[in-house]
Amino acid sequence: MRVVQDTQVDNSTPRVLYSDGSLLNSGTLEVSQAFGVVDLTQDNPLTVQGRTDGHASSAKAELMGLLATVLSAPPEQDIVVKLDNQSVVEQVDVVWVKGHSNIHGNELADQAAKVAAQSGSVPWMVDLTQQTDITTFAHCYGGIVEIDLRQLLKQQSTIRHHQAWTSQRRVKRAIPDIEDVEWNSTLAYVHNRHAVFTSFYSNSKDSHQRTHHTKKLHGMLPTLNSMQARKPNLYPTCVCRRCELEKEDNDHVWKCPLAAETTTEIWKEAMGKINEWGVQATNSYNAARKREYKRTVDSGRQVPRPVPIHWWPPSDADHVRRFSSIGGARAVHSGSPAPDRDEKPMWNVSDLLRGITPLSMLTEWSAVFRTPMSIAKTVLHKFVGYLEAQASELIWKPRCSATIAWEQTQGIFAKNKTSNYTGPRSGCSQGYGYITRGDFWPCGASLATHEDGTCPGTTKDSLATDERLLGSLLK
Repeated sequence: MRVVQDTQVDNSTPRVLYSDGSLLNSGTLEVSQAFGVVDLTQDNPLTVQGRTDGHASSAKAELMGLLATVLSAPPEQDIVVKLDNQSVVEQVDVVWVKGHSNIHGNELADQAAKVAAQSGSVPWMVDLTQQTDITTFAHCYGGIVEIDLRQLLKQQSTIRHHQAWTSQRRVKRAIPDIEDVEWNSTLAYVHNRHAVFTSFYSNSKDSHQRTHHTKKLHGMLPTLNSMQARKPNLYPTCVCRRCELEKEDNDHVWKCPLAAETTTEIWKEAMGKINEWGVQATNSYNAARKREYKRTVDSGRQVPRPVPIHWWPPSDADHVRRFSSIGGARAVHSGSPAPDRDEKPMWNVSDLLRGITPLSMLTEWSAVFRTPMSIAKTVLHKFVGYLEAQASELIWKPRCSATIAWEQTQGIFAKNKTSNYTGPRSGCSQGYGYITRGDFWPCGASLATHEDGTCPGTTKDSLATDERLLGSLLK
């Protein structure tokens, strides 16, 4: 760049510089943005090329190319910048040229941008400490804050709330691996599949359903062992009122022997809808790519016409191989016990019935469908959503009917259940009736913390939140 900056200034006519940007692999982890600048007055026409990162956008690559063009020219030189992105041209005083129309400078700039996008060069960065017109900088954990301070505070607040949520015992018990959850789909079930679960829409029915979904996700439904822990005077036993064999907790509800046949029917119905959902998702994907192609061409850029994606119905054997990592899935699918691929699977069918969408299952199904990840994500979202909705209707509600009928024979009515209980309660070994896994006591704390025979109580790690925020800022 300095070689061009130091060239002799000649303002008898403005110097013409060509700029272009390139965005490759958009929407994937391999996305790359780069730019190229060409000065035809030089013996070597290529002036500069480079990469940039951050939010992926073709307009951003073009703007970085424009910035590089201005920086590469001698400060006193009058210049005319020509590029082929009309949206960028409308924002700055430059001259638009039609892309891929045999304009030598533009073609060279386009080639330079593509070469840079495929190279391993270091992205351009702006060192704020070298700016003489800025006297004060905001710092966060020893680093300069280069984003909007309001955005930083909002991000910090969000992370702190999320950290507090993930550190709760009930969350650790009910969701064994938070990092392996596809949260967009999972939260959509919690919020009744509204288009955006950040909306303020609500009514009494919607609020009731959200409460049910939230309790189901966290393993906090009012099962009999939970009611016995809260009001031992009313519930002398917590045996399941359907099978009358095992104690009823939030795990047993979905694994009750009397619910096994229903679970199999729900599963097979959902599997029978996969091809329908796959065709719909594939058509929507192709239509979106076609619209994007049209917008790009209308803006003056020439890009290859997208090749339509086809939906290939997976075989039953393909499905069995891919969801065998979900504990109990193969047994439910075949209607008879079958060994799982993993000795200790991270997820079980009961977790899917509660509305949890595992990322690992999404990865495996994407390979089965041989489609882009977005199509597999849509199909899995509908699949788990169907399981979750049907489980509430066909498993939870019949359980409630059987339990209410038993409560009435015991003289337990709504008034009794809402009254305050002030009598003695059992110790932490009894717990509160929520999901308890092998490495936790019923109170929710780990086994290791009870080695001295005492319950540790609530623990909080104040530094964990700051570490997550710092990691987010450092990408």
